[in-house]
Amino acid sequence: MDLSTVYDFLLVFYNNFVPKRAGVPYKQLLHFYTVVIRPVPKYAAPAWHHLINRTQAQHLESVQKRAIHIIFNFTHGISYPNVLFVAQLESLETRRNNLSRSFFSRCLQTNLLSSSSHSTSQRYLL
Repeated sequence: MDLSTVYDFLLVFYNNFVPKRAGVPYKQLLHFYTVVIRPVPKYAAPAWHHLINRTQAQHLESVQKRAIHIIFNFTHGISYPNVLFVAQLESLETRRNNLSRSFFSRCLQTNLLSSSSHSTSQRYLL
């Protein structure tokens, strides 16, 4: 599966599964969004995050902005950073950056730990 297929899937998923308001309280909509929908672009983000272009990243952010507008209908006309503040969320780009940073930090720590334990075990074998 190539990156464009993953990207297309994410957009279709977001566009079709962002619930309409339909009288549901905003706290329940926000919970549904943050627990069910928002984690989808996080899946395997360290693998594809740095491969998407600016336009694709902006499309993903625009879908999140639309979801927040559905949840908080008074946010129309408000800038995206302020919309994120109202919803107490961070941008998807920030989430991907943090996830990638965390993932690669853990990889480095694991690599350092395994290499130090490997060298320690080598000393005892000699």
